[in-house]
Amino acid sequence: MNRTVVIGYDGSPDAEAALAWGLSFADRHAASVRIVQAFDPSQHTLRLVGGGGADAAERLYVQARHQMKEARDRSKDDHLHLQIRTLLEPALPDDLLIDQSRTAETVVVGSRGQSRMSTLLAGSTALSVAARAHCTVVAVRGKPSPQPSAHGVVVGTDGSPVAEAAIGFAFQQASELSAPLTVVHAWTDQMTVSIMGNTIPMYDPVDYSGEKHDLLVESLAGWSDKFPQVAVNVHVVKGHAISTLAAASADAELLVVGSHGHSVLRGMVLGSVSQGLLHRASVPVAVVHLND
Repeated sequence: MNRTVVIGYDGSPDAEAALAWGLSFADRHAASVRIVQAFDPSQHTLRLVGGGGADAAERLYVQARHQMKEARDRSKDDHLHLQIRTLLEPALPDDLLIDQSRTAETVVVGSRGQSRMSTLLAGSTALSVAARAHCTVVAVRGKPSPQPSAHGVVVGTDGSPVAEAAIGFAFQQASELSAPLTVVHAWTDQMTVSIMGNTIPMYDPVDYSGEKHDLLVESLAGWSDKFPQVAVNVHVVKGHAISTLAAASADAELLVVGSHGHSVLRGMVLGSVSQGLLHRASVPVAVVHLND
């Protein structure tokens, strides 16, 4: 397995949070670190759209190079044993990170970058990279004020193959963090029409939840055997997956989801649940992809 953690960096608060998270993750995995930043000179050289011309682009490039050196030096001071490199490339941020993901174990990005819009909780780069990367992507949101100590890992599952991969990643993270793991399956009523023409639920909610809980516990037995030190809680909840998982992970260290589940439409590369959680979750979100 490639032991390289790629961290997207642009100096924004979320990027600083991503850098700290990614360095700690690399520490736990004995991985090398590649801090990368994209610099698109066309944004600064096109005077017709308000750019400052070639001179301004060169000044901004020098500033970005200095910013990357400063981030690398700080990272090395705090993590002396890690191999840390930097890469500053003329490219679009999502294109660069997706390309870098081909040779990475994990890509870590800030939920939003310098160009974020105030109305967006997850930026376009985080969403694009989470959808198209060739490895697991962790989106980290910077917290403007101290938060209560987070504890535990939460993973959502719907029984799909990529959800199984997410469960494996979540068990590993819980083990490394010496934290409990909460496995959540959220479900909504499937309706049918009675012979009298009335719309009624297909399942008794108590029976359905009980059966799903037992099946899920059984399916986790192999992972619990592999990670016996991880305390596991199983929650089967009637409710929408996005709101259920966002609430369940409010005090967690990490929320883990698959890139898409059973309900994904053909042609989609990022499911609605993982996309919704990138917008709504208040904690780092790991989006797990099946191995290419």
